[in-house]
Amino acid sequence: KPLSIENFFAYYKMDLEAFYCKGSFVSLMSEGGIIKREKRSIDGDLDKALLRLTYADSKRWLEYILSVLNAKEIKPKDKKQERMLNMFLFTVFNKNEKNLTFYEVFDAIKSDQYYRREFQDLLRYKIKQIDFVSYELCDVPLDVYCTYNRNQILTAFGDTNPSSCKEGVKWYPHDNTDILMVTLNKSDKYFSPSTMYKDYAISPLKFHWETQNKTSANSETGKRYINSTSRVLLFARDAKKDQYDETVPYTFLGPVECESYKGSRPMEIVWKMEHRIPARFIQNLSRGLAI
Repeated sequence: KPLSIENFFAYYKMDLEAFYCKGSFVSLMSEGGIIKREKRSIDGDLDKALLRLTYADSKRWLEYILSVLNAKEIKPKDKKQERMLNMFLFTVFNKNEKNLTFYEVFDAIKSDQYYRREFQDLLRYKIKQIDFVSYELCDVPLDVYCTYNRNQILTAFGDTNPSSCKEGVKWYPHDNTDILMVTLNKSDKYFSPSTMYKDYAISPLKFHWETQNKTSANSETGKRYINSTSRVLLFARDAKKDQYDETVPYTFLGPVECESYKGSRPMEIVWKMEHRIPARFIQNLSRGLAI
């Protein structure tokens, strides 16, 4: 069989992330002298992007990025497609310190036949692996039950500096949307005692969440949560780091509404889910609760 990502991982039965933690096919073959190409300053960033794509599972986003790589020109037809391109830009860069545009990033990939093929192969492989049904938000390029990192989530709302957000909440007035990004298993290594919030699933349709310590029921933020005057979107992950010491992305669990609350600074809120928490997430999200 010809060498491709699908054939390679099918034959060796290797974990995709475990491989890409070590580099890309392009970088490894270059170092081994199998292919001859001039190394560029952006190559390390492209290797990181390939690693971050190993958890991507939004069919809508992956298919669009693949179509852009296959096209001669980049012509986003609306705001959502432009945001999807910027989501890819901040998949390549955690912080875009080089101030490149998504046009320049795609040009860097397309101008190198080896990287272009590897991105195309990986995207096709990831699309083929998707085995669940997701639900699109109509106005934002995010799909319920799909996986995104912080940069991708925030860039989907037009944020041009997503790495500046260090907290687990973000309010976007222009979209009237509150973003909640929850880490369930909080370790002392990454969280201070003041941020050890009690977050867990109560049932497939209810989720317990604690606000930041500064949030009171009478604050503007608290009122939005209680009165459902904004759209609240919940993203959750099991831990901050995985077995390879890479940052764990979030699963988008969808819109939620306040069912009940108590306390202040912090508030304890029970969110009612619009979409059921899938069974494959329940065990981690509930911390072993019988639900």
